[in-house]
Order: sequence, then C-alpha cells, then structure tokens
Amino acid sequence: MKPENPIMNDAAQVVSQSPQGRARWGWRPYALALLLIVLTIVLFWPATKHPFMMIDDSEYVTSHPLVTQGLTRTGLAYAFVARHSGNWHPLTTISHMVDCQLFGLNPVKHHLENILIHALNAALLFLLVRTLTGSLWRSFFVAAFFALHPLRVESVAWVSERKDVLCAFFYLLTLWAYARYAQERSRLANPDSPVGPGESSSKSRFPFYGFSLVFFALALLSKPMAVTLPFVLFLLDYWPLQRFPNSGLKPSRSSRASLYWALLREKIPFIILTLIDSYITTQVQSRAMTELQTLPISMRLANMFLSYSQYISKTFLPDCLAVVYPYRFVTLANVDVIIAIVLLGALSVLAWCSRKRMPWLFVGWLWFLGMLIPVIGLVQVGIQSWADRYTYLPCIGIVFVTVWALASLTGNTSPISNSITSEAAANAVRSPWRGRILAFAGILALAGLSMKTRAQLTHWRSNEELMDHTLRTAGDSELVRHCIGFLALGHGRLEEAARQFRSGLSLDSDAVASMLGLAAVYEAQDKGDRAERLYRKALEIEPSPSVHFQLADFLNGKNRLDEARIHYLQGLGAAPYHVPARIAMGNVYAKQGNLEAARGQFEAALRLNPNLPGAHVGLAGTFSAGGQDDKAVFHLREAMILAPYWVEPVNNLAWRLATNPKPALRNSAEALRLARRAVELTRTNDFEMLDTLAAAQAQNGAFPEAVATARQALDLAIKAGKTNELSGLSNHLVLYEKGLPCCGP
Repeated sequence: MKPENPIMNDAAQVVSQSPQGRARWGWRPYALALLLIVLTIVLFWPATKHPFMMIDDSEYVTSHPLVTQGLTRTGLAYAFVARHSGNWHPLTTISHMVDCQLFGLNPVKHHLENILIHALNAALLFLLVRTLTGSLWRSFFVAAFFALHPLRVESVAWVSERKDVLCAFFYLLTLWAYARYAQERSRLANPDSPVGPGESSSKSRFPFYGFSLVFFALALLSKPMAVTLPFVLFLLDYWPLQRFPNSGLKPSRSSRASLYWALLREKIPFIILTLIDSYITTQVQSRAMTELQTLPISMRLANMFLSYSQYISKTFLPDCLAVVYPYRFVTLANVDVIIAIVLLGALSVLAWCSRKRMPWLFVGWLWFLGMLIPVIGLVQVGIQSWADRYTYLPCIGIVFVTVWALASLTGNTSPISNSITSEAAANAVRSPWRGRILAFAGILALAGLSMKTRAQLTHWRSNEELMDHTLRTAGDSELVRHCIGFLALGHGRLEEAARQFRSGLSLDSDAVASMLGLAAVYEAQDKGDRAERLYRKALEIEPSPSVHFQLADFLNGKNRLDEARIHYLQGLGAAPYHVPARIAMGNVYAKQGNLEAARGQFEAALRLNPNLPGAHVGLAGTFSAGGQDDKAVFHLREAMILAPYWVEPVNNLAWRLATNPKPALRNSAEALRLARRAVELTRTNDFEMLDTLAAAQAQNGAFPEAVATARQALDLAIKAGKTNELSGLSNHLVLYEKGLPCCGP
C-alpha cells in the first residue's frame, strides 16, 4: 500500500527532534550570527577606502550611461532585456542603479554594500548549516572560514562582483527556505509529532516551498551560477535531510520508485527555472564563448582538472592570489594535469565509498565539484583559466568537509552524519581535551586566514598596485598590460602607454582593448593615420557600439562629420540608451546646420537622463541659432544648476544676457556677474571669457574697462594663434572705443 507522504517517512523521527535542539541553544545562535557579521565587516572595512577598479567597474558602474543615472524607467527596462557587459543579471544591474541613485559615484558606499551583503551571507550560512545539522559550533566554524577566507577578497572588494555576493545571498535563502519546507513536511509525516490545532500540511509546507522558488528566481536574476541549485537540493535530500530511502528498512521497489519520483517532482519548478536561465545565458554569452576549433575539448578538460586542483590548493594554502590567471594551454598529458586527475579521482572514490558511513564527505565533495561546473571551463567564456571569485559558493563544500572531518577527531564514535541531533549524542563519548585543542586550532587558523585576507586587501588599494601585483603573481597577460597602458595614458605618459599596449598585442594580436589604447596614444601624438587604421581594425574584430563610438569621436575630432555621423548612428542602433553618443551626435548635426536633427538628439538624451548639462547646452545652441533666445536662456540656466563649475554655460549665458538684440531678454547686471565668474573659472587665460566680460562691461556703460578687457582678449588670441577669431575681437574693440555696446549673436 502506498504511503500517504512518501517523502520523509524515513527521516521523520530525526527531524521531529529539531525543535528540542533549537530550544537547547536558546539565544546563542543569534549572538554567534551577529558576531560573524561584526567580524566580517571589521575585516573587510579597508575596502571602503578603495577606488573603483578599472577592470569591469567602468562597464558595470562608472561609465555605463544608464547605471550612473540611477533608477529610471529606461534603465529598468534595459536591465531585463539587454546584455550588461556580456552578461544577463538584471537584479545585479538594478542594485548598481540603486547605489548610483542613493550615493552617486562615491566608491565608499558601493564597497560598503558589498561588505554588508557578504557579512549577511556569513550569518545566513551559519544559520542554514545549523538548521540542517543541528550542530552549533561546527556550523559557526564553517561560516567563519567561508567569511574570513582570502579567496573572498575578490568577490567583496571588487564592486563589479556584486553579482557574487548578491546571488549567494538569495541562494542561501533558497536553501534555508527549502530546509524549513522539508523539515515541516517531515514533521507532519511523522505520526508522533505534535500538530497544533487547525494546522494543516499546506499551511506548513507551501509558504516555505514558495519562498524557496522566489529566492531561487532572485538568485538566478543576480548571477547565472545559481543554476546548480536543483543538484544541491538533491544532495541535501541525501544528507542531512535524509529524504532518500533508508537502506536499513529495505523498502519495496515500488515504494522506492514512488519516493524518488516524489523527490524529483518537487524539483521540477526549480529545474524549469534553471533551464530558462541557462538558455538566456547561452544566448547572451554566445559572442564571448570560445569555439572548439580555437580551444579543443581535450585542452578544456585538462584545464578543468587543473582548475579543480587549484581551487583545492588555494582553499588550504591561499597564496599568490591574483585578479586574473591567464589561460594555460595544457594537455591531458601534462604532469600537473595527471596529478590533478589522480587527486580528484582518489577523493571522489573515497567520497563514494564512505557515502553511508560519512555522508557529509560525499555531500560536501559533490557540492564542491557540482557547483563549479558552470565556470570550470568546459564552456569557456573569457580569458581566465580560473578565478578566485568562482569559489564563493563552491568552497562551502570543501570547508564543510574539513570542519566535519576535524570534528570527528574529538573522539566521537557515533555516526555524526546520520542524525540532525548527532552533536548532542556525541557529547557523551567525546574527548573534551581534544575538542578544546581543535577549537583553539580552529581559532588560530581563522586568525591566520584573517591576516592573509588583510594582506590581500592591500593589493586592491589602487589600480596600479593591483595590476603590478597581478603581473608579479600570475604572470603576463594582455588584460594586465592594457590596464597598465590605460593608467599610463591617463597620466600623460604616452611612450610608456604605447609600450604596454604593444606588449598586450604581442600576447594577443586581436586584443581590441590594446588596439584602442594604442590608437588613443597615436591620436594624442597627432599620428592620425596610424590611429585610424587601428580603430578600423578593432571595428572589424569587434563591431560593438563602444568601438563605433570611439571611431566616431576620432572622426568628429578631425571634422569628418559625415563619416562620424554614420558610426554614431550605427552604434546608437545597437545601444540607443548611450547618452554621451547622442550628445555627440547632436553636436555633429549642429555643426552641419541640421538644427532639427540636433535638437532631436539632445532631447532624446534628456529623456534618458534629464540631468545632463551637455544636452542642455547643446539645446541652447540650437534654440539660439533658430532665434528662440528665451528657450536658449532657459536651458543654459538648467545647465548651470547641474554643473555650476562648468564654464561654458556660464559664459554662454553671460553673452546672451549682455548682447541679446531683444532688450527684454538683456540683463546687464547678471551678465556682468556671470562674465566675471567665467573669467575667474578660467583664471583670466581664455580670450573668449574676456571677450564676454568686455561685452558685459560695455552693456553696463563701463566703456574704458571694456576697452582694456577687449585689448587683453585680443592679445591672448594673437598669442594662441587664433587667427579666425581676430576679426570679430577687433570689431568688438572698435565698438567699445566708440562708446557703443555689442548687440548681436
């Protein structure tokens, strides 16, 4: 006869005892969770003083035209329908938008949010493991080793790795809700467990099951790595939830089949979400995936085995950590690969053979192996062989196995893996002094890891230090070379920048970033032909909007407006939300005299982000050229409010108020104040600002001062070689010498 609740009948008696375990610990679990939060925040606090990193942070936050403007309707739509830096993680993108909405581009607050989420993850992991196993101190050490380990630095100290900590937050909540659902179902399946008046199975079970589905969806929206969750749920069903058939009872074949089907059936919604997210991810990352012709499956397998061994090694000996590990093109015959295969094989055999006696080893080991599958390199995305950040959730399996294995050395002879309340049963047979020694050793290990973590954090204090450390630790790579090159370019060290970009191209001749960097160097050195060749070659390799925009900017600077317009339009066709490109496009149209088209681009930019002073200045120019001076004045005032230290709107408004042919729109007093402000901002070294000041002085009747200022402006223009402006400046001077103000455009 089929049991009424096939799932959990074997484990009902065990799980029904968990409330007593919870009562036994009282307030201590919450105190320890709070302690974990405090320790984690204190340890990672130096990261709040770090800047944004040039790798990824610009694409994810600081230079993304929609993220930087905070929460907008357009930005929210973009987060769900478009790729963000080659990935699809809308919830992570929205979290960056929220940060920009609240804190702007202050890196302190962005870093602090990463730290806080990581601290919450530590507490969640502790409460989850305790809920699953009933073990207080082992759960604490698992969470502490996870939280304080140096491998966490990359995920926490790197703003663009928000996706790691955010995904883990919802992933752990999913596991917690699922554990509560399973335990409630087990309790109701046990005929001896007390059920409160009016309590029904649906009331107890389905809220937690529903919560687990919601949390899982949020985890997937944060990072696709959460797709491993259905596999992890089956592992937890095996142990410690013990929902698989108990071999000791020897159930019939039909009962076992019914039980397995019930376990699978409740995972179907999770599997469906996994398949949907996997499909979206493969579509989004298709351009970044390395083809089999470039990287054969044998090399991928070799790198996979090597990566697993590296993750294990760096978990126990966290030295030589770097932000990027260049891909190692090794074969299965490589000695390191053979050693890794033997190691992984031996540990897998050990885990399988001990699955009944030590199921924690079996579950922890498969947790580690399985969770790394999406990023282990079988589907290669990016240039790295492995990455510290990939260990954020998978390492929990290794830490769990280590803590439980060490706990068994305390002299516990009971099968600690087979009971949620095994810790209480083990107390009677445990050797107290061994337990104290292991606890002391664990504390020392945590202290050592914390010191390593602090040391690793120091390498993230600046982009320069991070790149130098990566170069020393992980070896040469195109990514590091082009980063160092852009740092040198930003400081005006053109020769050094060119050398770094050439080094990057020697490592990867098709590296678009190094090409664009070297092209920028050539452009700064007035080697336009070389720069253009590199821009166009980069466009052939990667016809992305950003490359189109950079080529368009170059052509615009050369006054090749028709060609620039084509590339701006091509880039905007794929990235219509790109506000800087819309403003640049508007300026191109304005130079060509197409005022309507220019106005359309500026207005489109303001619809995307109403707080753009450049778009207001551009609009003001189109309105002024069209004779709509009142609208021009309005937009210049808006630009001044948004950018009070930008001299262009100040000077333009001063000129409009001083020289407008319509008396009603002139304001000589305000024009004089603004003109003096413009001269002050440019430290009296700009002839255009002095020309405006002279016009304002003349409008106020101070003609001797206007003449002196106009002569000063003329002298500066002559010294600067501005021959085209000399005629206009001379005409203004003649007017002031005659005692006449300047009125006109």
